[in-house]
Amino acid sequence: MNKIVRHSAPDPVPRSAVLLSAVALLLYLVLFLVILVQHLDWTSRDSNELDSLAAVSSYHLETQVPDRLSVPELVVSTPDLDPKVTVPALVVVLDDFGNQWNSEVVQGVLALDVPLTLAVIPHLWASERVARAAIKNGKEVIVHLPMQPVGENASLEKHYLHASMDNRTVDDFLEDAIRAVPGAIGLNNHMGSAATQDSSLMARVAGWCGRHNWLILDSITHPSTVLYREADRARVPAVRRDIFLDHRQDEASIRRQLERAVDLAKRRNGPVVVIGHPHRETWNVLHQELPGIVAEGISLLHLSDVVYQP
Repeated sequence: MNKIVRHSAPDPVPRSAVLLSAVALLLYLVLFLVILVQHLDWTSRDSNELDSLAAVSSYHLETQVPDRLSVPELVVSTPDLDPKVTVPALVVVLDDFGNQWNSEVVQGVLALDVPLTLAVIPHLWASERVARAAIKNGKEVIVHLPMQPVGENASLEKHYLHASMDNRTVDDFLEDAIRAVPGAIGLNNHMGSAATQDSSLMARVAGWCGRHNWLILDSITHPSTVLYREADRARVPAVRRDIFLDHRQDEASIRRQLERAVDLAKRRNGPVVVIGHPHRETWNVLHQELPGIVAEGISLLHLSDVVYQP
């Protein structure tokens, strides 16, 4: 009788080997994701909105406390501008940088080949990165220093300069701002409708700036501001803004404000200081209009180019 030969099936893969393979695959996947996160800027439009919401709870407070409602868009001050600048010129200062990075507006501003001064809010997630990139791209950087607004939220008091601070706390607050915005050469006020009315506090700010060779731009967020006055008394280089470009955030209004600035520069035969913000509408107007303004014979200058040195 023929014997039936049974072929034995191969030994199954040990369960421990399968488990080890799965763990190894999972580790490789985790490593890949870590590398991917390190090389991506998570700054889509949605994430920028989240960044702005996070900033509201710390430094970017204007959505909670509208701080310029009573301030005229056009000041037409006669600040102590450098008498060497005797040609029509614009100084374009853009506030509120630090809570966005890989957006069309931020990257467009950084790449725009004209002199601009960027005011960076300290301690936001992109503050240092924006400051370094701005300087690398030929821009000037100042600290957009959060200051106490009228009707402030007491729970957020530690996040802005306010009148109840003693001298040591004011100095520490400003020293922290230096470290957070590398390369800054001065400051202007972020909000500050209450703080900039306080002569004692503004005198302390001016004194600190004088000791650190910083200039001051008074953004004039309240008609009764004394920031420029105290800087002048302390013989600190200072200037006041003339025009807010984007008090109203629509392109037609921003374009009219820019035209008013150009007309004023021509009448003054000297520089005019304008302030805008990194809104899409502001960016659209600036990158469309600035080349033509330069072609018209209007100079574009940094803030430090026009501040009078006492």
